Amino acid sequence: MDKHGALKFICEIPIFFRKDGKITYYTLFNKASEFIKKFGLSREDFIMYLKNNPKYIEVWHEYAQDKRWTPAYYLSYENGKYSFGIKAKNSCDDKIYEISEQPYELCADFILKDCEHISSL
Repeated sequence: MDKHGALKFICEIPIFFRKDGKITYYTLFNKASEFIKKFGLSREDFIMYLKNNPKYIEVWHEYAQDKRWTPAYYLSYENGKYSFGIKAKNSCDDKIYEISEQPYELCADFILKDCEHISSL
């Protein structure tokens, strides 16, 4: 696998999970973390990949909306703007990290933070 293939694999994690109910997010995100290290994937790599493949923005947005655990990173879309943050166990501790009309940077941050968080469990 090359760098492009690794980016594609990572961006398709929610799709893989929906197609194959036997594989866990933990397994997929551990593999993603390996690829991030192996290929030195950066935030900028993900931003460029998402700009060239914008369909993955909606894939990750849907995945974020399906999350049912806390603490958890989120990516949401309301009133024409995307936001990225973390939902805490206590909603008073929720944090919004970024708000933007452009989803690429926020989605890249969400993917990287979720990979880091889930693979550390």
